[in-house]
Amino acid sequence: MDIIMGSFADKHIQSFDEQQLDTYDEILNIPDPDIYDWICQREQPPANTRSDVLTMLLSHDTSKR
Repeated sequence: MDIIMGSFADKHIQSFDEQQLDTYDEILNIPDPDIYDWICQREQPPANTRSDVLTMLLSHDTSKR
């Protein structure tokens, strides 16, 4: 998860506004297994966690680092 979250932050965090930074901080507090299941599409994220930042994270491609 560190590689995924780190490469995502490297690519996007500089362009985030304050609200998106707050949302990213909230995502960082979600247990890694939950986020991993969402990334692998084993489960859908709950409605209360959905955001533009989460959508970006779930579509983030770590192979293009």
